[in-house]
Amino acid sequence: DVLNVIHDAVRKGQCVCWVRNTVKDARMVYHTLASQNWMDKNKLTLFHSRFAIIDRQRIEAATLGLFGKESTAENRCGQVLIATQVVEQSLDLDFDVMISDLAPIDLLIQRAGRLRRHVRDAAGNRLTSDGAVDLRGEPSLYVFGPEPTNKPAENWLKAKLPGTQAVYQHVGQLWLTQQRLCSLGKISMPGDARRLIDGVYSDDVQSNIPESLLGLSWNAEGDAGSMRGMARLNALNLGK
Repeated sequence: DVLNVIHDAVRKGQCVCWVRNTVKDARMVYHTLASQNWMDKNKLTLFHSRFAIIDRQRIEAATLGLFGKESTAENRCGQVLIATQVVEQSLDLDFDVMISDLAPIDLLIQRAGRLRRHVRDAAGNRLTSDGAVDLRGEPSLYVFGPEPTNKPAENWLKAKLPGTQAVYQHVGQLWLTQQRLCSLGKISMPGDARRLIDGVYSDDVQSNIPESLLGLSWNAEGDAGSMRGMARLNALNLGK
């Protein structure tokens, strides 16, 4: 399904970003796309944190040139970026189409912030005049993950995204994130930020996590508590 979305966008001359939660998954889908006869290999970029620093800096500069504020329709046409969390923060990027692996709601909000970030015409050229309106149509954030269900099995996430479960171990919060997005259907930022966050992290809502996912969620909270304890134990008292 995701490959079909990317293919359609490339055919229309749009630029696409798929944010994957692990380097392994990013590399896998990069090689899958590189094998497609409709994908121009010169317009496919892989960006993650494991590159040597000199290569990472080069890729980051190229990414800003292709998708940054000053990018043009010619730069952007048919470009596809496969990335990890390195694109979530700090980089001022603007994609026509954004796809993300299922992640905690606050991270999805961050990723959505790279979707049609600047006002552009239908071709992708930036519009800077006062009152300019984006002409690329209504934006859609595509979220890749397991089928939504009210009765998830314990392996609900791991069966589809095993790497994601290793990174974001509080599976109950991911289930709540998906449920919240499905119930809203459409979100508007920043107005919906509070109810999105509260819809996943508030104590009342967390009590709705299905029993099948509670063990995984409790384990994640226990690990987080242990790490907080170790941090406090090793913290330097600067007053001394």
